[in-house]
Amino acid sequence: MNNNIPVSLMCAEDLMDRPFVTSYSDILFTKDVVRGLVESKDELALGIDTDWREHYRPRTQHPPHDAEKVITRGGRVEHVHRSIPYDDATGEFIGVGKFGPRGTGQFRDFYVRRKAEFWDKPYREAAIFQKAHLIHMFQDMIEQGTSFGHVDTPGKYREIDTQEDMNLAQTLWKP
Repeated sequence: MNNNIPVSLMCAEDLMDRPFVTSYSDILFTKDVVRGLVESKDELALGIDTDWREHYRPRTQHPPHDAEKVITRGGRVEHVHRSIPYDDATGEFIGVGKFGPRGTGQFRDFYVRRKAEFWDKPYREAAIFQKAHLIHMFQDMIEQGTSFGHVDTPGKYREIDTQEDMNLAQTLWKP
């Protein structure tokens, strides 16, 4: 990192030059989730709640069709998208992912290429690239041949989108 430039002025892709674990800001998860991702041999790995249907059962204000569902097979993520049919989903991407030493470069390079190609233009289902979801980028990468592993975390995750979600987390979630 160039220490002469304030971090706030650096481009996001300039910060993706070493391994990292990232997380959405609206979730709760256990240290086991992070440990599993860090210990994963995969360069790119997603945390997956395999108990996601149970997680959605008491949620009346956040329907399962809005979940970032995944299909996995043979240790790989084959598909990640909200439109995956409920019965076909292996789990839900919990918003926590690992980017290993080579995975950071793969992700950064793919992001830079797509940014150059789609900035201010439609990208996947988004009206413009800047409004796309992270899972859009992941699915695009998968379709282009990038391999994503996964670390399963049955039930060790809570998403907080509503007050109901917060109440459920405080009463039902036992990390």
